[in-house]
Amino acid sequence: MSQSYSNSGGTGLRFFIVISATNLTLGGGGISSPSYLLNGNTTEHACWFPNGAASGKYVKFDFGSPRLVTEAKWYQDNSTSQGTWKWQGSNDDSTYTDIGSSFTLGGATVQTQTQLNGNATSCRYYQLVGVSGSTSDSPYTFECEFQIDAISNSVFDYGNPYGAGDRTASITVTQSQVSGHGEVFVGRSGSLDPTMNLLVDNLNLVGSGASALSFRTDLGAGASGRWIKFQFPTYVIIDQMRWMQDTTDSHGTWKMQGSNDGSTWTDVGTSATLAGTSFDNHNFSGWVGPGGTINYVPTVFDGPNGNTASYIYYRLLGVSGNVNGTPFIYEVAFRIKAGTAPPTASPSLCVIT
Repeated sequence: MSQSYSNSGGTGLRFFIVISATNLTLGGGGISSPSYLLNGNTTEHACWFPNGAASGKYVKFDFGSPRLVTEAKWYQDNSTSQGTWKWQGSNDDSTYTDIGSSFTLGGATVQTQTQLNGNATSCRYYQLVGVSGSTSDSPYTFECEFQIDAISNSVFDYGNPYGAGDRTASITVTQSQVSGHGEVFVGRSGSLDPTMNLLVDNLNLVGSGASALSFRTDLGAGASGRWIKFQFPTYVIIDQMRWMQDTTDSHGTWKMQGSNDGSTWTDVGTSATLAGTSFDNHNFSGWVGPGGTINYVPTVFDGPNGNTASYIYYRLLGVSGNVNGTPFIYEVAFRIKAGTAPPTASPSLCVIT
């Protein structure tokens, strides 16, 4: 498929489609994070590298599924260079292969990195790795954009329809109830019946008083039997979920289930711990623009891995352990692809002889 910066994950606000990480200690006004490189703003004074050796440092991007990247653009506010770096790709975040030759990072306010032009291998993980020279705290780093392949809705990806972004018009989110009120979440302002679609609004309401959810613990902390339901407008197949909150607290063991009538449920995959360990063992901060700033820790719920069944309804069902009322819960994203309606039974024929 044709490569373009306008394809999903290439440009714009990509916090939940692409996850970033670094072992650099970034500087910046209060919140410093490599996620700034994915916020869609090519002129925002976001963060800066520290002064030091470039060797052994990395800036990593996880696209959630294999993607073909054939060029990148790096934005900063002056032409100071950051030492010599190279691009690498991997599909397991363990064994990385060099892509193209080494180059000087920076040196211009907009640098087009053509070293990726010869890449012919789709990779889930891409990283910039320092080779030699020194980094500098002089330039603000703004953004990193990718010339990337278009995704197909027949392949699992967070960038597919209903996977990430503002999905409030297409996905209906509900929670189990007790005594006429939701038993899973309360709103940040203490509401017993919060707006559940905050989980799929692309952080649009961050900054308002009811802009996040917290687990309800006044009924007891047990996770067992509680559920969060997502109703999709069509049949989809989900095999992974990203869960965004502002701490690394976990919430017991949960499992994903699927249904086509919202009543009869089938287990999808296996049970797994909900939240707890941040992606790649890094904590991330995110800038949300007009809504304000938040800190978020993206975690992966891998329970449905291997799922091949299509459903209209999915739910997270608590199995055991305790939820934690401390974290603010911000957003969920799904690694998703298009599904089809299950086959219907053919009417039996009655032959009269």
